[in-house]
Amino acid sequence: MAFSPDGSLLASGSWDGTAGLWDIASGKRLATLRGHLLGVNTVAFSPNGQRLATGTGDGLIKLWNVADHQEVLTLTGHHDINYVGFLPGDETLVSGTEDSIQLWPAPSMEQIKVAEANEKLETQHP
Repeated sequence: MAFSPDGSLLASGSWDGTAGLWDIASGKRLATLRGHLLGVNTVAFSPNGQRLATGTGDGLIKLWNVADHQEVLTLTGHHDINYVGFLPGDETLVSGTEDSIQLWPAPSMEQIKVAEANEKLETQHP
């Protein structure tokens, strides 16, 4: 589990392959984030609270937009992940296993939106 930087949300991971976003004040589940095939071992909010990272034992890390609960990026290549976290500065994500760590670039929501817009333009005009 992890608290958002402002303390208003709690993220939880589950063995059913989902992550939950919870409102602290009401105790109600705001969203169920679906996308992993294996249990979610670890969750972490970005320092600005806009993104949530989730990690699993199959080596997948997913970044989620906290505002709209949508998956925005999947990172692969690090197996048996039991820890994810953002470094200060909001631009680097770290994943950890029993015997190694890996650093990943963590694009901001603005960078992701620009990349998605560019990709959309490319598919419209091949």
